[in-house]
Amino acid sequence: MSPEDEGEPIEYPTAYDTEYKEDAEPAEWEKYLKKKDRLTYRLSLFG
Repeated sequence: MSPEDEGEPIEYPTAYDTEYKEDAEPAEWEKYLKKKDRLTYRLSLFG
């Protein structure tokens, strides 16, 4: 792309809601489990 082809930069709208609060409600699993008892699945490093 040459400098003559650049023109004005394009401004894109925000792709997410900036007002969204992820921790607004507790997670469903918190009703039944303590955080230390929650299962976490991990992938091995070498497959």
